Amino acid sequence: MTKNPSGASHYNPKSASADLCELQNAVVIPLAPSSNPNNVKGGVKSSRLDEKFLQCRWSAVHSSKASLETVTDLTYIQQWSGKLSHQKGRYLFGGPIFKNFGHFLAESIHRTWAYETQEKKNNVNYRGVILLPQNTKKLNFIQRLNYKLPPIFKETLHYLGIPKSKIKLLFSAKSFESLDIPQQASHFRSPVPINDSYKSYLLRCEKRNGIVSNVHNHKKVYVSRTHFSLRGAFAGESTLEALLKRNGFHIFYPEQHTLLQQLQTYKGAEEIVFAEGGALHVLELLGELSADIYIIARRPKSPAVFNAMLEARVTKFMFFTAVITLPSLFVPKRSNRTAHGSAISLLNYNELFEFLSKELQIKVNISDIEEFKKATRRDVDLYYAHYKTLIPGDESVKAKAIQNFITQLRSLPDFLEHQFDN
Repeated sequence: MTKNPSGASHYNPKSASADLCELQNAVVIPLAPSSNPNNVKGGVKSSRLDEKFLQCRWSAVHSSKASLETVTDLTYIQQWSGKLSHQKGRYLFGGPIFKNFGHFLAESIHRTWAYETQEKKNNVNYRGVILLPQNTKKLNFIQRLNYKLPPIFKETLHYLGIPKSKIKLLFSAKSFESLDIPQQASHFRSPVPINDSYKSYLLRCEKRNGIVSNVHNHKKVYVSRTHFSLRGAFAGESTLEALLKRNGFHIFYPEQHTLLQQLQTYKGAEEIVFAEGGALHVLELLGELSADIYIIARRPKSPAVFNAMLEARVTKFMFFTAVITLPSLFVPKRSNRTAHGSAISLLNYNELFEFLSKELQIKVNISDIEEFKKATRRDVDLYYAHYKTLIPGDESVKAKAIQNFITQLRSLPDFLEHQFDN
């Protein structure tokens, strides 16, 4: 291991791996309310635990270093002190459960492989799988007692082979007589594809859940984000959606379907166009996919996030990245910065329709381009009007974001004459 100047640790594996560590009397600390995917304040406290078993993710795509970083806050872990209860028996550590479904899929599920390996191959009988839910505030006793994971999260864990009866949500620190800690078999933003062993596990999950490639719900599918136009989308999407529908694509809204319905739709398709978003992370649950995949990116560097994930599963995939991401105007409560994932993006009209015509054989008329331009301007107006009227947690952050938004928008040829009052 080496240390970078900021103190984050790094290591560079030649291939994705997944090991297992067995500890006795290990202490597990729940997530602090200030935890997020980039700073995990909670986890296993043990001097005997190798760093590779901590929570890890690859460095941001704009970073000068491509390396795997430990995001578990070791200082918080080491300095933690408090009352403990003790659990007898053998348990499996499942790691943090992030609230955002996309991050849940990208970062919270990749230790589940160990349950199948240990229970079925090594005859280990776990009393439970320990999961650490992310919450923005400390929960009282009643809230902890009544806490439930979102249904789609429970569906995902069941799909991956974790029985509902084995899920144990941790809200207070405990020590465990015996605790197995699996390494993550896949990491967010990794440039390293998953290994064959993990891929085989995912293929077994497909088979166990009846996900098969010879059931064709729809051969051509467009995975839409039009219902999330204010929380991370590209302007004008409704017009693109209508164009694709006229050219034989089924318009698919994943949030309206069960997890198994989503996976079967993707598994049985021949062509899938994704509006970049959390739905793309659902593919991480599949071992392989025969469809040709096309992604309309909301951020120019999106391929760096998804390339390795797709490379391991798909024969053909392409990104459309002629896109400008405007400054986000969404300031979450109790935050002093905007949420970049909720920004609105602008696609290059001419390059987009050339891409559709060349790669997907979509027939494009001049009227389609003009309609897309109008829809783009309308969506930008709606986005601006929506967030300008909302009161954020930090007004100074909001004011700066609005000014940056207007400045960048007015620098673009199609918006030079656009009027926004401050």
